[in-house]
Amino acid sequence: MLAAMRRPFARHRFLDPLHATIPLAIISSACAPEFEEACSSSPQPGFELTVTSALGDICDAQVTAYGVDDAFAETLKTEDCKYVGVTERPGAYRVVISARGYQPEVLFPSVGEDACGWVDTKRLFILLTPDVPPA
Repeated sequence: MLAAMRRPFARHRFLDPLHATIPLAIISSACAPEFEEACSSSPQPGFELTVTSALGDICDAQVTAYGVDDAFAETLKTEDCKYVGVTERPGAYRVVISARGYQPEVLFPSVGEDACGWVDTKRLFILLTPDVPPA
């Protein structure tokens, strides 16, 4: 009687319809649209900086990223008043920001990689302090 209650393919797990759908579900989830959208197909900038003051965004600042050993230096480009650069170069940096009429700012951020192996863009907001003329 027990043999009659068994599922017909229970002896061969790989033929069991329940177990055959699990690998298919795992394969389909790896190709799900949300997974594909999470990984970019193009190189990413290491930095995206917004430089601002009490008066608003500063679009004419000089922003330069240096590798910690100073063997690398790149002046970040301005795109829509955001400073971007250091494309696909993970590591530690010294970033120098200067603008006319403001005190310079120096940051020491690091850029890592995301799960897809691309650079994980570091988005920073920098508030510059106006120069105070000597009294």
